[in-house]
Amino acid sequence: LAFLSYFSLLGITGELFALFVIVLRCVDGSYQKEGRFFHDLPPEKRPNFDDGVNTWGVSASTVILAANLALSFNGAHYNAPKYFNLLHNKTVRRWNMVTASAFTAVVCMYMGAMLRGYLTFGNNVDGFVLLSYSDKDQLANVARIGV
Repeated sequence: LAFLSYFSLLGITGELFALFVIVLRCVDGSYQKEGRFFHDLPPEKRPNFDDGVNTWGVSASTVILAANLALSFNGAHYNAPKYFNLLHNKTVRRWNMVTASAFTAVVCMYMGAMLRGYLTFGNNVDGFVLLSYSDKDQLANVARIGV
């Protein structure tokens, strides 16, 4: 499994770069009216805040997202025993600390990406947020490849 660590590092780098692009495009105004990429998007994909910002709204989609996250983060992953045995200085306490830290970091990354994507595109944000960006946005294109 040591060989796979290089691919894991590559994947993490791609995810972090995508998060960087999502945050950058949220704060630099590229997709706001008169932003440099606003008119590159078809009207139905342009940022839409007609209903205002509803950051914590709950709908059927929210329930589906919560169910998917619950399945993703359950503690019964079939590789968990293998990963535990590969852990340096393996103890249950260390395992709990490592997994809790990793999942906390991932949840923060995903929440940051979801929130920034919504604050950039409003109601027109795509479920895969990187598809919301213009094809002419080279940073977004690199981020799509990285993910």
